Amino acid sequence: MQVLIDLHAKDKGVFHSTEKARRDWEIYHLYLLLSKLEDHGYEIHSLYGSFIFDNGKREAVDIGEPGEIFPASIGLAQSVYETGGKMAIVHTKEKYVVFTKSFFPTVYYFIGRQIRPLSIYRTIKRFDTLFVRKNEKMLHALYSLQFKDFRDSGDKPQ
Repeated sequence: MQVLIDLHAKDKGVFHSTEKARRDWEIYHLYLLLSKLEDHGYEIHSLYGSFIFDNGKREAVDIGEPGEIFPASIGLAQSVYETGGKMAIVHTKEKYVVFTKSFFPTVYYFIGRQIRPLSIYRTIKRFDTLFVRKNEKMLHALYSLQFKDFRDSGDKPQ
């Protein structure tokens, strides 16, 4: 199973007074997520992976070198945002995390569906369900909920 996380997704009911406050919130919550994943044996691979979409498996496949493994830190989370990180891809079977600078790996998966990658906050909230129990039905329900919240917010799909 793969969990696709939009690093800039907005959450319904979560408001920030300034753009800086929103960014600080995102960085902190990415750090929390990475820490929890690391505590559960996940490796955080170096920035950034190169991906193709495998239609048979219906998932993004990392075709880059495995790269360096980083410990979870606030500095790493900040670096992801400072260098243009757009998305995290968590591979639950192999237990590793990679980042992308584009949404390309998800284009094929999300096209023509009413689903969107999860937000960091929604991912943390359902951590045990997604990463310990690896409940794929819940993952798809959350993708649909993220889309609904996105549409209800007045934003337009990209």
